[in-house]
Amino acid sequence: MSDFTYEKHPTDQALETFEWDSTWLEHCEDTTTPRVLYIGDSISCGIRKAANRLADGKLLFDGVGTSKAVDNPFLLPTVQLWATQQGQRRFVLFNNGLHGWHLDLTEYSAHYEKTVRFLTKEFPAARLLLLLTTHVADPERDREVVLRNQAVLEIAAKYGLPTLDLYALSREHRELLSPDGVHLISEGYELLAKEILRLLSKKGE
Repeated sequence: MSDFTYEKHPTDQALETFEWDSTWLEHCEDTTTPRVLYIGDSISCGIRKAANRLADGKLLFDGVGTSKAVDNPFLLPTVQLWATQQGQRRFVLFNNGLHGWHLDLTEYSAHYEKTVRFLTKEFPAARLLLLLTTHVADPERDREVVLRNQAVLEIAAKYGLPTLDLYALSREHRELLSPDGVHLISEGYELLAKEILRLLSKKGE
């Protein structure tokens, strides 16, 4: 199994051994360049950094990266509170798939759909895109990723939302996984960032 471990909090909220948040506002003084709010896991943090480099100033990628699973009651308030600091955004990207392994598929799907409804209501002027979770080396965990991604596709279809298959691309280029079998080396983050930029370019036409 991969190194995904959980402890029980006194409130019975399932938490990882190390809980973290990583938030980022790119060039706060810029109020004219279109912005992308990228909400996700540690993979999203790496992609966001690469996307800002590759966007060449045409898009600014802000980010809320977090270990909070989709059932964590503080996830949505965290996004809401942080996002009020920067009110302008053209796109919202969401992918929190590599957290919350204490959830079975039914629970994950229900909480994911609740998050989608929140993001749609919270950011009505932005276009919401759902990103499929990336491939991991551990076969058992990867099977769960595939099932979660199928659930995301079903939710996207229900709400008429576009998706981007980061899973297929990361699995095709497994040589770009880092030694931990979960994260990517820099070339991997750049590959996925280019695909995101390609999709956003089409959606922005």
